[in-house]
Amino acid sequence: MYELRTLGTLDLRGPDGTSLAPLLAQPKRAALLAYLALARPYGPVRRDILLATFWPEMPDDRARAALRNALSFVRKTAPGILAARTDDAVQVADDVLGCDVRRMEAALAAGDVAGALRHYGGDLLAGLHVDDAPAWEQWRDAERLRLGHVALAAARGAAEAARGRGDLDGAVALSRRACEIDPDDEPSVRRLMQMLAERGDPAGALREYERFAARLMRELEMEPAPETEALRRSLRVRAEPPAAPPAPPPPSRPESSDAAVPTDADRPAAAGLHPASSTAVSIAPDDARPLTPSPVHPLTPSPAHPFTPSPPPLPLRGRRWGWIGGMAAALCLLVLASIATPVIREDRGRPQPVATRIAVLPFTVRTGPAHAYLGEGMADLLSVRLDGTGELTTVDPFALLSFLRASGEGETGLDAGRAAAARFGAGRFILGTVVEAGGRLHLNAAVYGPDGRRHARAEVADVREESLFGAVDALVRTLVAQGMDTPPEQLDRTAALTTGSLPALKAYLAGERAFRTGDFRRAAEQFERAVEGDTAFALASYRMSVAQDWAAEDGSAAAARALRQSHRLSGAEQRLLRARVAFRTGDASVAEGLLRELVATRPDNVEAWNDLGEVLHHRAMWQGRPLPGARGAWEQVAALDPANLNARVHLAHVAALQGRPGEVDAHVRAIERLSPAHESLRRLRTLRAFATGDARAQAAAIDTLRAQVPRDANDLPAWGAAWRTADFLNDPQAGFRIAAVMVEPGRGEQSRLVGHTARAHMAMARGRWRDARAQADSAATLDAAYAARTWAFLAAFFPREMPRAETLRAYRWLAGTALPRGLGTGGPVDEERGRFPAARHQYLLGALAVRLGDTAEARRRVAGLAALEDTAAAGRFAVHLRHQLQARMRWAAGDAAGALRLVEGGWPRPVPELFVKDDSYSTVAERYFRAQLLARAGRDREALAWFGSLAEDISRGIMFPVAAELEQGRALERLGRRREAAAHLARFAALWRDADPESARVQP
Repeated sequence: MYELRTLGTLDLRGPDGTSLAPLLAQPKRAALLAYLALARPYGPVRRDILLATFWPEMPDDRARAALRNALSFVRKTAPGILAARTDDAVQVADDVLGCDVRRMEAALAAGDVAGALRHYGGDLLAGLHVDDAPAWEQWRDAERLRLGHVALAAARGAAEAARGRGDLDGAVALSRRACEIDPDDEPSVRRLMQMLAERGDPAGALREYERFAARLMRELEMEPAPETEALRRSLRVRAEPPAAPPAPPPPSRPESSDAAVPTDADRPAAAGLHPASSTAVSIAPDDARPLTPSPVHPLTPSPAHPFTPSPPPLPLRGRRWGWIGGMAAALCLLVLASIATPVIREDRGRPQPVATRIAVLPFTVRTGPAHAYLGEGMADLLSVRLDGTGELTTVDPFALLSFLRASGEGETGLDAGRAAAARFGAGRFILGTVVEAGGRLHLNAAVYGPDGRRHARAEVADVREESLFGAVDALVRTLVAQGMDTPPEQLDRTAALTTGSLPALKAYLAGERAFRTGDFRRAAEQFERAVEGDTAFALASYRMSVAQDWAAEDGSAAAARALRQSHRLSGAEQRLLRARVAFRTGDASVAEGLLRELVATRPDNVEAWNDLGEVLHHRAMWQGRPLPGARGAWEQVAALDPANLNARVHLAHVAALQGRPGEVDAHVRAIERLSPAHESLRRLRTLRAFATGDARAQAAAIDTLRAQVPRDANDLPAWGAAWRTADFLNDPQAGFRIAAVMVEPGRGEQSRLVGHTARAHMAMARGRWRDARAQADSAATLDAAYAARTWAFLAAFFPREMPRAETLRAYRWLAGTALPRGLGTGGPVDEERGRFPAARHQYLLGALAVRLGDTAEARRRVAGLAALEDTAAAGRFAVHLRHQLQARMRWAAGDAAGALRLVEGGWPRPVPELFVKDDSYSTVAERYFRAQLLARAGRDREALAWFGSLAEDISRGIMFPVAAELEQGRALERLGRRREAAAHLARFAALWRDADPESARVQP
């Protein structure tokens, strides 16, 4: 068997153990073999994909010849390593070639973390570079990042598990392995120090600190983060032996036998706890209801690291802890308190000032309009220059300006500076002025302590605008040297973060101003101008990608450019960028881990909290985690930036889902006040009306939707209001009623089409399949093929029984429908037509065949899906659907355990954007199926988590969360939680009280 090593080193050995050096000596051919072995999903790779990946600039005939020559050389050098030839695809012979990456992933899937870590030898394909193949380079970089995070997370998770078992030696060894995997990951170093301290070796923990600090200074000329330094100080106290007490004086009277009980003040601090790390951690009682949130809500770290390969555990709520488990959890949390996510909480007093945290306020500008941009611009420039210099961090300018505008203190002056320092725990703040005289600028700045006393002052006079960069640099160096206890030479590492082009700088600062006012489209345009003025301006490229995303534009190209220039970004921005790329590629675990680590050290970073909210709100459900888990992140955004409309909209959705109508009303009122013309207000008012049960407001909201002339053929405001109200309130009747507006006479044809299909979904969710079919039939008069696909989905996955004749009708209707060939007028219909129609067609026909008991036909559809598989987006989608269909076949055959193995083994990791939802396919169906299988396997706690993950924004699968009410009630009954069970069962009974007799009568 051939052995291919790609982690840490590239090596290929023949069956006899000899090195196949001739192949390895040719980079492109070695890269081709590695790609064939590692490109996911594993299996055949289409030749056209290989051509685009390795020879994108060649004419087609020359590229095909190059591919043939490369494959011929591989076959000649390593006979049998490639599978038999086919005309359109190439594949390695899995039974002939073994690979370390595949073995590592298999070990993780089997729960063998130790085995997986043995296979991880370092970065993927280190040292292998291929000319003129940017797609391959991007694939390699993305896979390298993913595998590194997977290995790091596995080591961390295993270390925590060993610690929980009391195996501190194992915990230390695994923590040390995590540091080997990513030596620059400072949180891993702190974890190792903590583990050593818990094992009773604080001196060893200090040695680890010294090694890390020395390497950091030697290689990067940086010092460890304040959190690491604070941990070192607390451990040094424990490592140093106490001084010998003085000899007691001779007693003048007999000593009492009662020893004094030491007070809390007499006891040494717990390991790792220090004044700068005072985050409170608590465990909620079993049946505790959520409290009314404070202005900022802490985002409690999940019980397991988000990267842990095993299924995520249920939240603490609902668990019955024994006294031993409770004490162990409390002790673990006590130790973790020193590294827990710091949060800014209004209700627990101001944070303690940190000397190395700097708040840079806007400068006072006393010039003409031409230099007005320097008010906020100087604050931005100084923040960029100072952040990451030595131990210095700067308060997020976005959060700082939001606070100053809301506080009434003004944006400049001592009072504003003191208030900002107190709010964000800054140990210093900077005020400054820009004055113009005779066409020259005079810059003046001063550093103040939190009490308002001045520590340093600097000025630079007679500055031409084109010399602004050098003047700012001189200003900052003086302030750092005099007032911040940091060597000014450490500023050199941040000198490349901005630009030497004045037009590019002006455009960048204009983009930042536009971004802070919520004008994201203009911000993106300004950042683009900055990039055009200086193509090496990485910070502008990164901010352009963010602004484009917030403006609902495609920021992927700008993000890719910023990623290529990421060495010119600060550490915080690199992490934000990597998280954004991971989010885009569907790797929610990687994105979440990066963002959690960032907010742990930058609790005032609005963008990090916002991106974490997006990850938890829109991706965590694929890990079986409910959407309300995003609440804490959104509340942090709203606290740091009270005018942030994105956070308010998301919080209104979460509040509706959690049954908190008062909060829904409060958030909608805030949006009405902040942005009376906000595009989401119509649907938010509709959501509020139904959440509060206000019949008059409901009628008014529906009348508003009715009176509105649709701006597009899809009638999106009414469509979105119907779906969001149904999804977030789990109320399909409300959605059915709202969508009625869309099918009224006078509405456009496409509006009536999506109105009827939406109403079909809503009727099906209430067990009324006859009404649903009638809506599908009405839709068929407008677009028969679209209606056929929608009805096929509803009939295939209806959670209860329906007459076999109806299922057969759905099958024949879909089988006689041609695949869509073109796109229409945009919106939901185009989404359904354009997203991988061939794979969904095979899947729906196969699911209907399973429901009909036609195993032969189901197998034929499995084969049809297999034929569509490759490494492109549609091919990966086909792989996922094939696993699902095969699992449903196992389930129908009575093999629930086998079905669960297929579902869990074939679960997509990561989940890319291609996994869309529409009227003929919703990912909610797969999550509901997985939850059902877990419940049948007796894994009720996991099942409850997955059932809880079904509610999402415009799910297009409302029938599943409704059916889950019944399943949740039964699972809770089995767990002995009868009160909660009764509530779920009652909700299901109310929702299905008017169900068709067959559905109400037959058990699922």
